[in-house]
Amino acid sequence: MHAASSFPESNGARRLPVAAWLSPRFLPILAAAAAFLIDLNTPNGIADGFLYVAPVLACVWAPAAHYAIYTALGLMLPMILGFVWSPDGASVEVAAITRCIALTLIWLVAIAVWRKVRERDTTLAALQQQLRDVEHAAELERMALSDWLCRDLRPELTMVDWRLNYLSHQRRRGAEVQSEALVLRRAIQRASQSVYGKMIRLRAANT
Repeated sequence: MHAASSFPESNGARRLPVAAWLSPRFLPILAAAAAFLIDLNTPNGIADGFLYVAPVLACVWAPAAHYAIYTALGLMLPMILGFVWSPDGASVEVAAITRCIALTLIWLVAIAVWRKVRERDTTLAALQQQLRDVEHAAELERMALSDWLCRDLRPELTMVDWRLNYLSHQRRRGAEVQSEALVLRRAIQRASQSVYGKMIRLRAANT
């Protein structure tokens, strides 16, 4: 039992999980296979090749626009084999005409899907670029804010802290205390003005 379960791994065979086959990448292939099997069991003259539109429509969910064109090209062989191997039904002329109409429809749908997916990818790329620009601008703003804190605000706060610490360990007369208070008041005013100026600049940048 153990040998049987490990046989695929020993031969190096790797199977894709069912979820992978149901992904948008393989959905046109599955739809084309189903359409081909139905075509082989349907007499000529009945829905000749029109079911092959479904695989092209499935390319709407494909990850790239060229999937629709490649799918339309790949459907040419099943269309021919379906014409040759399908049971007899309508006349050859009628079956050939309906196949040509279906072929034209397939390519019209492929072109429409290709344009739709390309527009979607273009829009998505533009949105991603805008997101990167916003993230870059936010990073620059964070760096500017950090520089402002280190350059303008931190020295004033450091001086206030140093002055307060100095006052707490010294006994001074009223005049000296008033002088120190004046220095602290001016430092606080400069810090407040710097904060207010930064706030005004941030508001102007966001409008």
